[in-house]
Amino acid sequence: MSSDIKQSLKDANSAFRNKENDKAIRICKEVIKKDPGNYMAHVLMGAIYQNSSKAEAEKYLRKALTLSKEPISALQGLATCVAPEYCPEIYGKLLELTPNKFEELHSKLLRTSTEISDISTLVRIYEKELSLAPNGDNAKRIESAYLHLSELLLKQKEVDEKFSNIFSDSLMHTLHMKDVYQQERYKKYLRLLNDMGQKDLLIEKAIEMHDLFKNDNYPLEWICKIYVESFDAAYCLPSGITDKISYYIESLLEKYPTSSIGLLSKGLNLLNEGMVIEAREIVDCVIKETPNWATALQIMAKIHFKTEAYDLASNIWEHLNVRNADLASCYVEQEYQLDNAVKICKTILKEKSDDPARYVLLGKAQILQKSKEVEETMNLLEKLGYTSEVNYLKAFSTVRDNKNYEEAFGLIEKQTSKALDTLLLKGEILYHLEKTNASLLCFKQANELYPWSSRSFFWLSRAYKAMDDDAAEVTALERCIVLNPIQREALLRLCSVYRAEGRSDKVEELLLQGVSHVKDSNMKWMWLQLGLHYISVDKNDNAINTFRTLLRFDKRDFLGWECLADAYFNNGSYSSALKIYQRIVEETEDNIYCKYQVANIKTILGQYTEAIGCFKVILDYHPMYVPALKGIAEAHFSLGNVLMRQRRLGSMRDQLQKAAFYATRACELKSVCCHWALLGNILLKVANLPRNLASIDVRSYLYSPDNTDDVIGVNGDEIFEVSSRCFLRAIKENAEDGLLWYNLAVCLYLRGCRISDKMLKQEYLRKAMLYVKQSIALKSNRWQNWNMLGAISVKLGNVCQALHCFVKALRLNKTSAMAWCNLGLMYLNEGEKWLKYHVDDGESQEAVLEELRNLSIVALRSANKAFGRSQQSNHEYLNAWIGQAITAERLEKMESAMDLFRHCTQLEYHVEAAMGYSRFVCSLINDPEKLKEGRYQYYIQSMFALPRAHDSITWSIVDQGENASAVALCLQGCLSYKSKLYHAASEAFEKALKIAKTPHDRDLIACNLGYCKIKQNKFNEAIDAFEKVQKTTFRSSFGLAFSYYKGTLHIFPP
Repeated sequence: MSSDIKQSLKDANSAFRNKENDKAIRICKEVIKKDPGNYMAHVLMGAIYQNSSKAEAEKYLRKALTLSKEPISALQGLATCVAPEYCPEIYGKLLELTPNKFEELHSKLLRTSTEISDISTLVRIYEKELSLAPNGDNAKRIESAYLHLSELLLKQKEVDEKFSNIFSDSLMHTLHMKDVYQQERYKKYLRLLNDMGQKDLLIEKAIEMHDLFKNDNYPLEWICKIYVESFDAAYCLPSGITDKISYYIESLLEKYPTSSIGLLSKGLNLLNEGMVIEAREIVDCVIKETPNWATALQIMAKIHFKTEAYDLASNIWEHLNVRNADLASCYVEQEYQLDNAVKICKTILKEKSDDPARYVLLGKAQILQKSKEVEETMNLLEKLGYTSEVNYLKAFSTVRDNKNYEEAFGLIEKQTSKALDTLLLKGEILYHLEKTNASLLCFKQANELYPWSSRSFFWLSRAYKAMDDDAAEVTALERCIVLNPIQREALLRLCSVYRAEGRSDKVEELLLQGVSHVKDSNMKWMWLQLGLHYISVDKNDNAINTFRTLLRFDKRDFLGWECLADAYFNNGSYSSALKIYQRIVEETEDNIYCKYQVANIKTILGQYTEAIGCFKVILDYHPMYVPALKGIAEAHFSLGNVLMRQRRLGSMRDQLQKAAFYATRACELKSVCCHWALLGNILLKVANLPRNLASIDVRSYLYSPDNTDDVIGVNGDEIFEVSSRCFLRAIKENAEDGLLWYNLAVCLYLRGCRISDKMLKQEYLRKAMLYVKQSIALKSNRWQNWNMLGAISVKLGNVCQALHCFVKALRLNKTSAMAWCNLGLMYLNEGEKWLKYHVDDGESQEAVLEELRNLSIVALRSANKAFGRSQQSNHEYLNAWIGQAITAERLEKMESAMDLFRHCTQLEYHVEAAMGYSRFVCSLINDPEKLKEGRYQYYIQSMFALPRAHDSITWSIVDQGENASAVALCLQGCLSYKSKLYHAASEAFEKALKIAKTPHDRDLIACNLGYCKIKQNKFNEAIDAFEKVQKTTFRSSFGLAFSYYKGTLHIFPP
């Protein structure tokens, strides 16, 4: 290089330092022009352009690389201006040129790794560094390379498989370096070893890490993970770790109690230690948190297989698509998918043809298939020298195909094998040969050798049952269910035992535990059992949800639909139940129970006519079907009650006649208490009809056994007699039913109330009291019994006892409208008694009368309160409203009384309500002054007081029949007259005139009768009526004169 060029380079360098870049560039270009191969000029140009144009800098620096053998400056400059992906190659060349700067360059390489995506070049450079001879000068350089390479690995989320070895070496050499990255290097190393499949080294390093970092869960999780993955025997843990695995598991769970891998490891460890139940509970918790974890599912399948819950085990293996010998065993034990079991066994035997257990499994599958290939399997076993296995298969075949237990026992008697299947088969044969003690020994031996076998406990329970050892049977069944919660026979038997003992909570617990394992339709029977249990304990909402779950498995399961409908029915959801029953009837025409339930629900919903039609359809095909006979009788009976409320008494009696006919047929076909009680109630209802309608046809033997006629008619009191006989027959069927005694007491009470003979009345009432006392003795907490006793006591005049009974009834049921009403009636009668009290004439007469009136008012106010409580309990209870109306009338609150009587007639018919309302309406329409007032005009015209009162009093007279009073007849006559029904009014007055007791009453009635005849233009009859008046009045005289006048005109027209 000439001195001019050197001077120029110095000037350019000086200008660059003084930030005179243009001058420096001009000088360098002149130098390059003179000397195109000048290295320093190109390097200087690269440095000048470094801050202004990276591209220009790179161009000059790359040119400089070609101009020198050791272009250190050019490389250093180039590293600052090229893209990051080119830096590793530059640093690699610098490492060759400046080996003493290895630490700086290693660090720069590491920093570059964060800016590039492909680290292959970096790894190759580090690998080249590691290949140096490990002499004294290179030792630190190699150590630095290992350190930076390990740090490079820590920054990578994923490692390419081709770099696994070198990264593994780097981590292994740097694990023990005490710096901030040591813990992370261990973690990365453990993951890398797992990826490389070096499990022994992984466990070793995990233990090292745990010893160094006691508070870190990471190494413990790796130990547990490897332990869990070793459960299938594909990999065996080192013996050193196996002994301490419990320590590592507990250490992990102590720090992290909810660790899934820790819990799963604990479950597996418990399984390996024989603690199967505890293992299952823990693994089940893990699966609930991670339901798709294949390893956990496989461990659970192993547990189920060990406890012989084959359904559960096979479900898991099928889900995981695992086809192994254990799955084949599940199929064989369930006698399910035997073709698949045979295929699996044959596949396994192709790989291992000398495995006797697999031949036995194949033979059992073929026996269950009834395949002729079983002979070939037995021959192969015999050739291999497995004689005991051949005898086992022959015994198994003899038991399954021919049930020849003697022959089977001869084949297996001398077997010394302690295999579970052999012991159980031998015990089963002895059990069926009724050698219970010997079979018990076999089952006990199996139980001792295989304490996790649910089958051994089940057979043990059967042996204990045969020996009548109930406690031991229950203990064995409980253990069987603990091991296998879906063992059908054991579960059903244990539930039956618990149900017999009244331990419904235990039944529910067992079934809930069982259904928690149900995943498909194969075990829907368990949902069915749970739903039926809920129905039996009146948990109908739970039953509905259970049956809905059942139907998700199989929507065509009509038994499930039927049970769901039953649950809705028991829950009172009759419309929902009806829809389901109707759907079942449409799909399955022969389901007589559902047809019956359709009709029964329609009866409950008040659709009596439709219900009767449905029952008749059933009886057309099944005339002896007793529930339908009882149901149609109840439907007719209920329809009769509806007609009674409508006062269609003739139609009502016709319905009751039909009800009695069907109820009698039901009694003849099946003599049970409910049928006789129903017939008794039907007859009792007929007996309470008006006397002219109280008649019915019954089978002759019900009234007179000596009568030869098939059917006879009974009337009036005779019906009460037949009704009481029906109740007595019901009591004969079930004397412990207090309701039957109560019904009999009601029958005799009503009979006593209806009869006029005082001696017979007392006799019937006393009998009624005896029967109701028997009802109380059987069921003292039923308020109706005490109320009935109180009512009878009132009739017998025992007021104190009646009061005690009503109070007792109210203590049992504070909302009893009937008991409150009866109590109010007692107070009402007490108030009337004081008003009727006789007082002798004297000075203090007025004072005594005033005191009596006060006592009466106090009693009436008490009655008002009692009736009020009755109304609060049931605002539609008619007798309470009638009581309030009578109370208001006696307290002289006439407008309130009239309103109350009117409301009573709107609610329902009653004799007292009819009389009271009719009396008020009569008084109102006969008072011209009141009729002028607007409110009374509204009562009469807008509220139809006259027709309502007329209908009510007419029904009352029909109801009373011959016992109708003159007052009632007069009211009917008056209302008929005002309604312009003169003929009806005349008939009423004529009847009243015949039974009137006093001359004054007869005069009034005769006068009214005369005016009715005048309205009918029957003047001669009117004259006869007026002439019967003994004490004439202006009204009677005027009527008589008018009748004479009209009658004369009629005879002698002008």
